[in-house]
Amino acid sequence: MSKHSFFQKRRDRHLNARRIRKGFQPARKIEEHWSRAEKNLYVTQPRSGLPPWLLPLIILLLVALLVFWAAPTAINRLQAFFFRDKVDSPEPVGLLYGRNVRVVLKPVADIFAAGDIKADRVTQALYNEPVWLTGDDSHYGFVSVRLADGTTGFMRTTDLIDGREAIEPNLYQNKMVVAETTKRILSHARQGTLLVEVPMGTVLFADYRGNGIARVALPDGQMGWLSESGMIVLPSDGQIQQVADGERYFCSTALAFNQITYLPNGQSVYGISTVGIARLAALVNGITLPHLLEDMAKSGNPVRLETDEQTGLYDLTAVLPGDLIFLKSNHGDPARPADLAICVADHQVLHAGTGQTSIRLIDIRQDEKFQNNILFVRRLFNQFPTITAENKKDPAIAGSSKSRIFSG
Repeated sequence: MSKHSFFQKRRDRHLNARRIRKGFQPARKIEEHWSRAEKNLYVTQPRSGLPPWLLPLIILLLVALLVFWAAPTAINRLQAFFFRDKVDSPEPVGLLYGRNVRVVLKPVADIFAAGDIKADRVTQALYNEPVWLTGDDSHYGFVSVRLADGTTGFMRTTDLIDGREAIEPNLYQNKMVVAETTKRILSHARQGTLLVEVPMGTVLFADYRGNGIARVALPDGQMGWLSESGMIVLPSDGQIQQVADGERYFCSTALAFNQITYLPNGQSVYGISTVGIARLAALVNGITLPHLLEDMAKSGNPVRLETDEQTGLYDLTAVLPGDLIFLKSNHGDPARPADLAICVADHQVLHAGTGQTSIRLIDIRQDEKFQNNILFVRRLFNQFPTITAENKKDPAIAGSSKSRIFSG
């Protein structure tokens, strides 16, 4: 043992003896009196296996469930209990269309004279238009149908769908008619994808309108969104009413098809005939015209045309904007109309001549062949003659035009 260790131990004994005399006890090891293992004590508190945010999340979900489900359910049941004797049983919704009705699924679909893709095109039906199955001489891939105006023909089964909810007016709040050449229907109100683009004259039904947009039912069961611009909005059972100066709006609508591709008996901007132009322009202006030329020849009122003694041609000063000019054929029955032209301004008509591939605006004063083929003229709108420098002195014309003056 070193000298230093000896003196150190001696000094410690003297120090402990002094502390004992003063009442102090010597230090003892804590393990002898309090074992950590036996008492299960730790320096730091042990952590739980659950994350600290779980409990607040559960409380939040319980509150949301109470507010948005439990409370409304309880209120509805209480109302049903206390007012059960006062609630009238709802009346069943009346449906207009039966099981023999199909709905056009394509933007525009051909109607053929026979159940053959090579048969002549009778006319066309538009998107969401109802057709009635007739059950006559159906062929594979085709069904015989009848339109609302009585026109009959054959349509491809792939152009039709059996669902009728999209055409039942009593299921919706509003009817909407496309009044511009085409209308885009989207999957969502904002930045939706294009579902379908439909032509003028398409009739749709809406269950919601707001902020210039509407949600409409589609024949395939979907709901689509469109803007209300270029649409005529009506009650679900409403009809388009004629307005003052209807012939002016009729002509303006018809001119939207100038330079459009000509398609025999076509009914849309994708290919159209003058019969289709007249029918669509009349439809969005409150007049219903049939699909077929021979039926349209009975619409409106006849216009009396005087014959020029020198040329033997009709005096065309009596033809006014909005009139329908029916033309005869050079080869068929001369008494049967074979073509149609639409007067849209003084001596200006929309027509597709022989060999032309598009609808053109022509001056009939410069086309003697056209004048020779005029069969008769029908007037859709009740209008007064135009006052011009030549006829304003005629008291009959001037007197009849005092209440309304129309300038072509």
